[in-house]
Amino acid sequence: MKKILLVKTSALGDILQTFSVVEYIKAKIPSSQIDWVVEKDYVDLLLSYSQVDRVISFDSHRFRKNGIQYFSEIRSFFRFLRQTDYDYVFDLQGNCKSGLITLFSKGRKKIGYDFRSVPEWPNWLTTSTHIRVPIKRNMREQYLFLVQQGLGKKEDLSFLTKEISLVSQEPFPIVFPKNRYKILICPHSRWKSKEMSPKILSDLVSLFSQNSSPIFYWVWGSEEERAYVQTLASSSHSEVLPKISLPLLQRVMKEMDLIISVDSSLLHLAGLTSTPLLAVFGPSQSSLFAPLGKQCVSIQGRCSHKKTFPKRCPHLRSCQTRNCMDRSAEEIFSLWKTKISSASSFD
Repeated sequence: MKKILLVKTSALGDILQTFSVVEYIKAKIPSSQIDWVVEKDYVDLLLSYSQVDRVISFDSHRFRKNGIQYFSEIRSFFRFLRQTDYDYVFDLQGNCKSGLITLFSKGRKKIGYDFRSVPEWPNWLTTSTHIRVPIKRNMREQYLFLVQQGLGKKEDLSFLTKEISLVSQEPFPIVFPKNRYKILICPHSRWKSKEMSPKILSDLVSLFSQNSSPIFYWVWGSEEERAYVQTLASSSHSEVLPKISLPLLQRVMKEMDLIISVDSSLLHLAGLTSTPLLAVFGPSQSSLFAPLGKQCVSIQGRCSHKKTFPKRCPHLRSCQTRNCMDRSAEEIFSLWKTKISSASSFD
């Protein structure tokens, strides 16, 4: 049995984009044991993914808040980590935090990014095998490329579009009407600069409603987001979904005829399904972050300040103007109809 450790601690969307790596390893090395080091906040997500054999929790937030007080816990974590002698350790994060985990792990071969492609250069010092990753390709391709090269195997991109299901024992609480076109809308992101304005969203709902009689389902995370979607949902044939777990939400996504989402963790959750997807990007490059596959139509916003960026806008976290989302609902709807064959349902 080959024992493999994946170090990808965060964030939620990045973790979801890495699942195809696990599918690839399990297909090529069926007897492999895959362990995954992840931040405590995302342990439940990985526990719902049956292909991962063991989830190892790492709480960096607690340590950074009071490192001296929790030093003994950190020491216990690294002692536990070193109990397993891994054949391969893949550092898919490439930053200082993951480099520390990789450094103290016990692995015969520690594989990571080369100096030109590593996100944070100190990480390069903690790996023994360095892979030059094509940084202009989609992030899912980059993760898979690193693993395939590290294992010495040929490139196989078929796993990037494979449907991946999370496991949930929760009862399904929603009954969807039959013979109705169902659209799920995921309007929120961690960063406001990635979100569409209320006017664009409202206009987009109106355009879909004019061409057919769909029912819209809205998702939310915080109470502030719930109040926001309730306002938008009140003016259309809409239903605000209850707050549910990610595995259960993925089951909901599979019941939809279309998902509309901004660049967020829910976009990458939707990307694990075969449901048609309309992804609207602003301060991040769709070519790098959009889910792969024919079912996904990605539309890149225009910055009203005419700024360009290779990966993400440097003002992504601070900008509140949504200038990068400068496309009208009419443009988005027209581009979607042009690009996706299932849009014939609205003719």
